[in-house]
Amino acid sequence: MNHYLRLIDSLDQVIFEADLEGRLIFLNESGVKKFGYTKESLIGKVITDFVHPKHHERVKEALADIFLEEY
Repeated sequence: MNHYLRLIDSLDQVIFEADLEGRLIFLNESGVKKFGYTKESLIGKVITDFVHPKHHERVKEALADIFLEEY
């Protein structure tokens, strides 16, 4: 594991990476602990799987805003 991944895994904050469909492709150890599942069972899940259905649209809009942001 490289230096940066060890650093990210040592943080208390949940850090994740998702693809354009909102599927988790990376989750740090803090995220794994907070969700209470194995990393293997979480990778590939869609972010809205963890959000109450009444908030799905708001989460999708927020993700769309993030993906459209220019850096």
